[in-house]
Amino acid sequence: MILNQKIQILKLNDDNDSYSDYYSCHAQVNKTGGNEYLIAGAVSSKNKFTFIVRYCEELKNLQFDTQTYRIVFNGIIFNILDADDFMQRHKTIKIIGESING
Repeated sequence: MILNQKIQILKLNDDNDSYSDYYSCHAQVNKTGGNEYLIAGAVSSKNKFTFIVRYCEELKNLQFDTQTYRIVFNGIIFNILDADDFMQRHKTIKIIGESING
């Protein structure tokens, strides 16, 4: 597995409801889907990507609290839909993200 794409993980600050830098790492990135839809006469799209990262202590709670974190990849912000530490082996975490701005 080649982890050659840099991603930034942001964490929600409860005090002011803004996101700040939390953790930076490299990931294997793959587009897994997408769709287009019409809002107020404009075509918009959302893309789903899979990010596979090495397990680390900073990300251990990610699978239990996906709403608190976001991913930034190539300047695009992704909401985290799911995170999976396969069979709790603590080797890799597979994160499914959906773009929120294109």
